Amino acid sequence: MALGNDFLSQQIHGMGMGLGFVISLGKGKEPGSQIVLPKKQTGVLQYRDRINDLIQRKAYQSAKQYVAALAMAIPHRDYLNIEKWFYQRVQALDDHELSEMGLGRHEIECRLTVVKTQISRLP
Repeated sequence: MALGNDFLSQQIHGMGMGLGFVISLGKGKEPGSQIVLPKKQTGVLQYRDRINDLIQRKAYQSAKQYVAALAMAIPHRDYLNIEKWFYQRVQALDDHELSEMGLGRHEIECRLTVVKTQISRLP
């Protein structure tokens, strides 16, 4: 039997393709986990909409965790662009909201500098 042609190999491959990444998220009304499926052509706007929704609902830790989890779920270039957008977005929050997120203004500036440098070095 050739590898990949037997029933068991096909089942394992199918399960692996369908699972995606399980991300542990928020508390309260937020689900305990969410499945983020990687796509060849990512819908970056859908991720931004989800992050924006979390920020507007003041689910700051969930937004931060969601962004971090996307690093493993989407192409690196897309992730860097979302991360850059995220830090630019949270710059507008007040100091109290940033502290709830566990971020400081200096950390945001440093992270933006790193992300912009990484983007500029992409082929």
